[in-house]
Amino acid sequence: MENDYIEEIRQKSDIVELIGSAVNLRRRGSRYVGLCPFHVEKTPSFSVTPSMGLYHCFGCGAGGDIFSFLMEYENMTFPEAVLYLAERYGVDIPKNAHYSNSSDRERQRKVLEANKDAANYFYTRLFTYDGKKALEYFYKRGLSGDTIKKFGLGYSTKYTDDLYKYIKKKGYPDDILKDTGLFIYDEKRGTSDRFFNRVMFPILDGAGHVIAFGGRVLGDGLPKYINTPETGSFDKSKTVFALNHARKSGRKGLILCEGYMDVISLHQAGIDSAVASMGTSLTAGHAGILSKYCDQVYICYDSDEAGRKASFRAIPILRSRGIIPYVLDMSPYKDPDELIKSEGKEAFEERIRTCKNALNFQEEYIKEDYDINDPGEKTLFLKEMSKILSGFDDRLERENYVKDIALRYGVDFETLKREVNIIGETLREKTEGFYPKKKQKAPETAGIDKAQNAVLTAILERPNILGQVEKYISPDEFTEDIYRKIAGELFTLIEKGEKDLSKLLSSLESDEDRKKASEIFQGEDFSEMNGEELGKALKENILKIKRNGIELMEASHDLNGFNDLINKKNEIKRMEKERIVV
Repeated sequence: MENDYIEEIRQKSDIVELIGSAVNLRRRGSRYVGLCPFHVEKTPSFSVTPSMGLYHCFGCGAGGDIFSFLMEYENMTFPEAVLYLAERYGVDIPKNAHYSNSSDRERQRKVLEANKDAANYFYTRLFTYDGKKALEYFYKRGLSGDTIKKFGLGYSTKYTDDLYKYIKKKGYPDDILKDTGLFIYDEKRGTSDRFFNRVMFPILDGAGHVIAFGGRVLGDGLPKYINTPETGSFDKSKTVFALNHARKSGRKGLILCEGYMDVISLHQAGIDSAVASMGTSLTAGHAGILSKYCDQVYICYDSDEAGRKASFRAIPILRSRGIIPYVLDMSPYKDPDELIKSEGKEAFEERIRTCKNALNFQEEYIKEDYDINDPGEKTLFLKEMSKILSGFDDRLERENYVKDIALRYGVDFETLKREVNIIGETLREKTEGFYPKKKQKAPETAGIDKAQNAVLTAILERPNILGQVEKYISPDEFTEDIYRKIAGELFTLIEKGEKDLSKLLSSLESDEDRKKASEIFQGEDFSEMNGEELGKALKENILKIKRNGIELMEASHDLNGFNDLINKKNEIKRMEKERIVV
């Protein structure tokens, strides 16, 4: 069965070794801690519990098991994560195995293999007689042989079925080739290559698989650029070109460009933190991926009006994911590729050092449409700026910018601040139905969650204490379904003598439940407490849970449960007098 080999992979995988290859972890009791790889932080809030095979970040809320980590950190699909771990830890997977909610293993592997073969085909054609013109194009653009090899650049010939003939000889069936997006199937005209007479740019995912291609026409044909259509492996709105290279850069912040050549030219010049958002349409998906690797992004779009508009649109999207945006000015050059070729790396580095913060860029961009010397137009300008300022979530940052704008444009600080606040409230009211605020738990509820987490974590770390714990609390006394579910599974596993408690994960069906489990089991560390200390902690937290249960019963006004309520109150009185030693 599918769950059997998934569980075998989970058991044989070493989550500390895997995550430790990406995060500098250090041991703390029974866990490992480090800086979270999913958001930028200076104080470690990322924790890994090897006994459960779980990780959790208390800063950004990321969490899950070893499969979740690969899917989030490497942008893998679930099948890719399964295959990667199976190979890494030596688990044999049945040939016809299928994965939950995804295509079968063999199909997924074949699609990626076909893409890889296509990339090799394009690369080798670049160095043939037919590819001479394409190779000259890359050389004229200033690219070296090493750079061409690093990015796997290639050439699709002028023939419209060359790749199809080549790839069919390798034995790929058409149902697999359809999933690559490399071919166009027409009942009347037959099958043809999507890319022909173009220089080719392979697009890789976080795991290093070729998932798509971009092609630039040789000559003046249209469209100038085309991409592989979206497939099961390729989602344009969530794919960042060259991130597989840039994520390894030691530079501060990522440089966000428009196109392939801008990125490749910067990398060749030694500026290896450049990426591209597959055109100027930055999405929330792109920003979410970027936020995992940096807290600053330098927008480096073209200096024409289209590029400036795109920069303006990108700024709030980046801010919404906690990224501090800056805007690089490429003028008088069209793009970073031109600047690098004309003035070199140092000139580009100087643009980074002297770049504008995003608000200054927005201010200048908006001001072009208004005559600041006219009182009416100045008012309209300041209202536009107030809309932007109202979008700053951090109060201190917002007020600092309000003071700066008020001082430079000669308006009263309190008046401008009031305008910003009014606009902010209005915008929030308009969008409330679409972007509801996350409901915050009341302090009392949050305290009960912490108590439940503590009891479950203590049992996980010291399974031998279950006999003592069961004298005072049962799984059905935990609040909320997920706590009762986890408590019931954990108690059952221990009672059965199961030593590998990470099997509990198999009983949790949804990703949300597994994520919640990662949060529960990353609470206080009880592994190094002595028996008396642990007994006191258990007593305190169990009493909190039981008292909360009584409060809920009283609030329900259920007269049928009156006797049960009296019994529970008497249990608490007895427990308060007892001393728990484990």
